[in-house]
Amino acid sequence: MLVDRLVGIRHARHVDLVVSLDALYLVARPREALGELRRVLVTGGLLIFTEYISHKSTKGGGCVGAQFWPTALAENGFELRSSFDMTGAWRQYMLNKHSRRWSQRERILARRGESAVAELAVSAAMIGAAGRPRFLENVERREFTAIAG
Repeated sequence: MLVDRLVGIRHARHVDLVVSLDALYLVARPREALGELRRVLVTGGLLIFTEYISHKSTKGGGCVGAQFWPTALAENGFELRSSFDMTGAWRQYMLNKHSRRWSQRERILARRGESAVAELAVSAAMIGAAGRPRFLENVERREFTAIAG
């Protein structure tokens, strides 16, 4: 049974594949995280991850600079195989999603109350509501594929 096999993964010393969706840029020490990923991946193992990449340096959580990942991967024993720019399609999708949500904010707040505030704040930031800078214009969305050396 598949579940039985997956449960055994946590006891494995090495894995063939690691997939991380929108998570590595949130880690406090991403270089150390890459080192740990390299440690658990077999030689030739695959690391696939998606990230938001800022063109501005940031401090403490949030997007990292555009040149960070290729350098950090190489420093931690990975060979970057591909870096796919998903920005155009991602921006359009997110703009549509968050514009719809923002346009329905009164109804959402009436139905969900305080539990919707954080979600609506994200939408406001994404689309640049209330005179804020538009987050969507300041980041790229990329997918990276790297091989453990």
